[in-house]
Amino acid sequence: DNQNFTIAGNTLSINSTADFESRSQYQIRVRVADQHGASFERPFTIDVVNVNEAPFIANLGVHVILEGSASGPISIAVSDPETPAGELTFSFASSNPTVVPIENIVVSGEGGAHSLIVTPRPNQYGTVYIYVTVSDGLSTASQTLELNILPVDDPATLSLSDSPLPFRVRSRKAITIDPSAAIFDIDTPVMSFAGAMLKVTGHTAKDKLTILKQNSISVRGKNVLFGKTVIGTLIKSKKGSPMTVQFNNAASQNAVQMVLRSVAFKAIDKVASSRTLQFQITNLNGSDTLPEARTVQISPQ
Repeated sequence: DNQNFTIAGNTLSINSTADFESRSQYQIRVRVADQHGASFERPFTIDVVNVNEAPFIANLGVHVILEGSASGPISIAVSDPETPAGELTFSFASSNPTVVPIENIVVSGEGGAHSLIVTPRPNQYGTVYIYVTVSDGLSTASQTLELNILPVDDPATLSLSDSPLPFRVRSRKAITIDPSAAIFDIDTPVMSFAGAMLKVTGHTAKDKLTILKQNSISVRGKNVLFGKTVIGTLIKSKKGSPMTVQFNNAASQNAVQMVLRSVAFKAIDKVASSRTLQFQITNLNGSDTLPEARTVQISPQ
């Protein structure tokens, strides 16, 4: 193995980095000679001492996703000269746990092929750095994943109670469908309702939908007023058709919310049954809310 070594003066050096996993021992012969031609030669055994080498983790790169979605499986390639890849362990850190908490970082796979799925919290966006560390128990290696979460303009949310609403036909009075109904948009704190339309469906031809005079809301003819201001036009339900309110540019978020809370229902038939009354606001800032429903349990008593 003399070809693997070099002598310079009194120093013996190996020509390349010793690697225990590749070769643990070398056999060489060293010869010295003087100016008179006398020489001495001796064999040497050089043992390579094994030391723990850090594991390897490949570059994780830059990834782009949309707000409200998870990353696709991101490949993680790991290896270790001494430790089987299946025995390596992972740990994670997030540069912004408010957007991506540690518990939303999940690794799966086996051997040297793993994948990572990162799920940001709802309605969060921005750039987050995920620090991925792999360990063999003694040494570690780390890589950084850059995750760019692009914002998405979510549609407004209409909220109704999910508990059944009891209605007694015997009372002969219309009751508000949800006195705590709400409309909000996490991306647009101040919404414009000009051109938007509230539509209420799910009743039968004999039922009655109306808007009660309350919460500063009143109806005069076809006009819906908030205080003294006309905020929209009412189209009453006929024979089971939808009841609608077409809002104008004077309709504020608070005014529309009060309209939602003033929508009332009355059943005529003295038969035990139920209705699933559905609210939806369409053409709100160019999109529609998802339909929201509340069940009415009708009792003839």
